[in-house]
Amino acid sequence: ELDLAAFGALVAGPLTRKSRAGSATPRIAETPGGILLETGGQNRGLDATLKHHASAWARLPTPVIVQLVESDARTLGELASRLAGVEGVAALEWMPPPQLDARNLRAAL
Repeated sequence: ELDLAAFGALVAGPLTRKSRAGSATPRIAETPGGILLETGGQNRGLDATLKHHASAWARLPTPVIVQLVESDARTLGELASRLAGVEGVAALEWMPPPQLDARNLRAAL
């Protein structure tokens, strides 16, 4: 059995406001060092994720870090605001898309 209390935190994500289908298959490739996985940010979206997981996050013996992958500053702020009140969520991790320009990166930060 996995002892979650032994972990410093659980990272949940990626998460966007609306559901995302993600990358086409195949999504995994073997490399000399292991595997490379590209999901394309597949997720259920904020509402469905909270519906299915928020109560479990509150009961976990370790904090939850939610990874956000939105690029729009307003949407990112809305997600952060909604997650701020979710019990068990201790932090947010932002993974900006690589194509995000400097102006939009500053706005989101």
